[in-house]
Amino acid sequence: MPVVYQIIDRLNLVYARLIGTVDADALVRHFKELYQDERYITPMKKLVDCRLCDDYRVTTAEEQKLASLKEVFANKFKNERCAIVAPSNLLYGSNRAFQEQSFDSAIQTMVFRNINDATAWLQIDINYVDLDR
Repeated sequence: MPVVYQIIDRLNLVYARLIGTVDADALVRHFKELYQDERYITPMKKLVDCRLCDDYRVTTAEEQKLASLKEVFANKFKNERCAIVAPSNLLYGSNRAFQEQSFDSAIQTMVFRNINDATAWLQIDINYVDLDR
């Protein structure tokens, strides 16, 4: 799976990892799966880790569609914060465009180059959390 996630209850956090080749279909599947997950209790913080994504195949037009899709799910994802960790220039730029397209969203989205800045913005401490499960 190019997108895997775990729910960390004690932090009220969804930790999602993008691994290998990721395309728009994989992201759509992830949104739908998370939306239907019974363990997901609104509102939750989201930490999206792109450090292991080595081939991001999402066009600008697909980014716009993904931003619109998040609006479809906004009733469940409302009043949430999503921090995206994107160290490479390509991923950082693509996700910044996604952030801008999501500007009016009920979900606050910010893009960071490193995980420490992302977790500080989310106001969570992941020092004792196994993120490699």
